[in-house]
Amino acid sequence: MSMSITSQGPKLKSKVIVEMMFRDPEPRGQTCKACNLFIRQTKTAGYTNLINHLASKHSGYEDVVRQCMRDKRSVTMDMFVDQDALSTHQWMNLVVNKNFPFMAVDDGVVRSAIKYNSMNSRTLKARMVATVELVEPCLQEEFKGEKFALVFDGVTDGCEHSLAVFAATQKGIRFLTLSSFGDEKSMTADEHIRFLDMVLNQYKLEANNLIAIVCDNMETNKAISRRIDAPMIGCAAHRFNLAVKEYVQDHRALIKKVASLMRKLKSKGTLEGKWMQAQTSTDARAALERTAPNDETIHAISSVSAPI
Repeated sequence: MSMSITSQGPKLKSKVIVEMMFRDPEPRGQTCKACNLFIRQTKTAGYTNLINHLASKHSGYEDVVRQCMRDKRSVTMDMFVDQDALSTHQWMNLVVNKNFPFMAVDDGVVRSAIKYNSMNSRTLKARMVATVELVEPCLQEEFKGEKFALVFDGVTDGCEHSLAVFAATQKGIRFLTLSSFGDEKSMTADEHIRFLDMVLNQYKLEANNLIAIVCDNMETNKAISRRIDAPMIGCAAHRFNLAVKEYVQDHRALIKKVASLMRKLKSKGTLEGKWMQAQTSTDARAALERTAPNDETIHAISSVSAPI
């Protein structure tokens, strides 16, 4: 805890504690300032659930409230989080969400410009790996018994092909993995299915709860959909393209005429080039002089060929 607090003073009323420790009151409950969790509690039921949450999750909350009341300040999350843990989270946030290079974590100039506690890259990597080990069981518990859709897309960087996988449930969308294939020589549907099976097993997602896959409209993904017997929700851009084609179906004849005209206009530059060559030709110039002895006629012909 970042504040120096000692337990003292008279017992605080529940109403005062709730007003200090929670925000965004709604008819169904309020959001805890210490952990950002929404705690259900109807207005007519008093403060029992809210106070029980504080007692079980945030020890020392009464001391924090007293200190904030004396200092005339609001309760903030960092009052309940260990500063070292908070700095670790902030460094992780930079690396993950802003593609911050690990080598920059060791840079003295970067450290002096950032308010987080200093940390070397080796320590940060170790803590990030440890965080994954802590988060996975939480996700496994969250997915238990839930129907889900598997969302995945491939990305190629240099010579390495990776697959990003997400799981979408009624509780939200969770990122599962971004990993390269073990055997990049084989990019078949079977290889993709084996990779997805590994991800499902890692998070204990039951295959019989899979209701759909969301992916690009490539043949490999269509084959995956057929083999795992799950409907495929294709690329939104592709669906939009199909919708546009259906919408303009009654105007196909006009669209073909426009396309034909555009092809002719595209070749106009080539025709103009030939015309300019003809103008510089001695024989062509003589022919023009015989058929159009005055400058006005020659100017009229040139204006027709001028770019639009």
